[in-house]
Amino acid sequence: MLLRRQIKVETLLVFLLTVFLLVFPKGGVKISGIPITWGYCLLFATAFILFLMNLSHGFTTTRIRWLVIAASIPFQVYVILVLAFYGYSSFGYAMSMLINAVAMPWIFVMVFGNYFDTAKLDDTLNLIRKGMFLVALYGIFLFVYKISTGAWIEIPFLTVNYGDFGNLDSKFINRGGGIFKLISTYNNGNLYGVCMLMLLPLFEQLEKSGWKKLIVKGSLILTLSRTVWIGLVFYELVLQLYIHRVNIKTVARNILVLIAILSALVIVLLFVLNNNLSFLFDSNLGGRADQFSVLDNLSLLPSEAFSGIAEILYLSVLGNFGLTGFILFAIMIIVPIGLSLNVKNIYKKGLLSGIIVYLVMAMSDGGFMLIPVMVFYWFVVSLLICDNAFFDSGEVANEHL
Repeated sequence: MLLRRQIKVETLLVFLLTVFLLVFPKGGVKISGIPITWGYCLLFATAFILFLMNLSHGFTTTRIRWLVIAASIPFQVYVILVLAFYGYSSFGYAMSMLINAVAMPWIFVMVFGNYFDTAKLDDTLNLIRKGMFLVALYGIFLFVYKISTGAWIEIPFLTVNYGDFGNLDSKFINRGGGIFKLISTYNNGNLYGVCMLMLLPLFEQLEKSGWKKLIVKGSLILTLSRTVWIGLVFYELVLQLYIHRVNIKTVARNILVLIAILSALVIVLLFVLNNNLSFLFDSNLGGRADQFSVLDNLSLLPSEAFSGIAEILYLSVLGNFGLTGFILFAIMIIVPIGLSLNVKNIYKKGLLSGIIVYLVMAMSDGGFMLIPVMVFYWFVVSLLICDNAFFDSGEVANEHL
């Protein structure tokens, strides 16, 4: 009876986490300008409960999880030291960095990791599959509704943070001419696209309906974000060949899908945005070009207080933490990939592809400090190194042309 009750509690918590991290990630309030979301509150509460449960059973974990955590500890210690000795320009920025770089790896790799190793993942992944489709469908509806009426649908505490209620137009989502980026419940087109693309390769292996896949990919195109478009094209052009068997049929299918996506992008540029193809080759990189100035004055250690992670993740890490911090950061993100390069399972190939597509998009806009990007990233990492029976099926073998 106690075990059954425990399983029901865990199932409820996973359901609530999916709802408030995936479907309604912005629901919450702001305290002193810092967003407090229901999803993050649930996340920390659930992590604490699972941690206590792990301790009560004698905490053990797998070797690969210790290796991933060991690779992240040097950067985490370095971040704490930099914040302590060099200071920070904003308390909110400092808290965000500590949560995303220090807390999230431990929460997902070690605490949730043990749960994932033994849980019935079919239920969790099914929730994610349904949640992604619903978020994409609502995003397309909201995109059309905004164009048609000029107004947003905002539900405070749920689809928008109460502190942002009535201020969606100020969030750099206006493409001009009454056209706004698709934002769904994420309130930001780039953020929505980055998060969905991390999960898209896994979603495509879980979802059997072709039209539902089309809805999700269509929503990514309507983000009107060059970063998201680059990620989507990279996924279709490169990562699809990694995930599936490499044969004539797969290559032909990928070329057709890529042509369809590129055609859709051209149509959006010419007829929706009333723009030309020069939009894709903006020399100012959407206002990000000045971030390259950090390359003119490289140093081993930081030279000033931490000022937050900007759009181009790697340049921002260089600027805030110096070459030493950049190397330690690179170790943290490369090790999970290196440990998983030989995976044969099609679901794990999808998870690895999700990490890679994020790291590619981070060259333009990684959204590192935004809720809930690092939740998605470390969730995918934790599943990738998961030792669950679910991943005993779905093995594929690479075949060459």
